[in-house]
Amino acid sequence: MQDLNELLRPLVEKAINGIDKGTEFVIEQAPDLLQEFYNWHIAELSIIIFLCLIGIVQVFWIKKPMERLSDDYERAGDFVRIIIQGIVAIVCFAHFFISLMQLIKILVAPKLYLIEYFIN
Repeated sequence: MQDLNELLRPLVEKAINGIDKGTEFVIEQAPDLLQEFYNWHIAELSIIIFLCLIGIVQVFWIKKPMERLSDDYERAGDFVRIIIQGIVAIVCFAHFFISLMQLIKILVAPKLYLIEYFIN
């Protein structure tokens, strides 16, 4: 039994040392990892906001090409176009405001964003 204890002692000591080194590594890398996490989410949300703005501009301000095209179609085509533009507008506005609120949360309360991100 004592031989077994002597054989296992170095293995247990190596495991404990490895855990200690791993813990130190994680503690050293945590600030950089969190900064990369926040930077990635800021970039992702910024791209979503930009794409939503393009969608909103397309729906509300670029009407002339659609008006020229609609002259060739019947009233049903106009109705379908209005429905599609309405759906695109609603989706773009919803994503725009949700992404904007998430972006503000990252910039104002990053710890709260991190907690909510990992809870969900």
